[in-house]
Amino acid sequence: MLRQVISNQRNGSTFACKLISKEPGWTLPPNLEFFSDSWTIDPIEFIPGRKDARPNRIKKIEKLNWLIREKQKYFHHPIKVTLSDLEHSLTQKYLEWLHGYKLLHIIRNPFDRFISRAYADKTGWKYEHIHRPTEKVTIDFWDFYHWKENEDFLQPKLETILKLHGNYELVPYETLGRYFDSTEFWSDLAYSDLVNNYHELREMITPLV
Repeated sequence: MLRQVISNQRNGSTFACKLISKEPGWTLPPNLEFFSDSWTIDPIEFIPGRKDARPNRIKKIEKLNWLIREKQKYFHHPIKVTLSDLEHSLTQKYLEWLHGYKLLHIIRNPFDRFISRAYADKTGWKYEHIHRPTEKVTIDFWDFYHWKENEDFLQPKLETILKLHGNYELVPYETLGRYFDSTEFWSDLAYSDLVNNYHELREMITPLV
């Protein structure tokens, strides 16, 4: 059974989607930004993944309808779905598209997820999970509150999709490399060596997540 990745950001979802896309049964390469406003669909060539600067953005419901029509023609596209892509008003559309797929949801310690996201923001998202960065940063404690507010808003959307869909697998972030039998994924990156105030943040934030 084909699997689709649905995950929070900084959980290794890009890595997972790329590896899943190598499994037999897919029609096109993985699309990691399909639901982003900056990506559109070519209605003639059916290519989901061409950057386009046109002002008339394609709405999520149009993209979902396109995916549903493609699947009816047995064209399957590996799409990375992040929580920010989900909308409550489109829950049934997402479920219609995801029906028949198994969902892969990667879980990660909330503090580690925050540190990873904050580090990515500070370094301009230059490093994927397969990289070993050395750049050091200092993270503002108040960044956590913005992150936490966003997480609390997005999490119920994910829980609704997983509950209603029913066919999903939870994979711990720390085991992702072993899960895919890959040595390219680094789940043990020492942010304590990269974030100047790491221990201070950990002491303040851990009781809050």
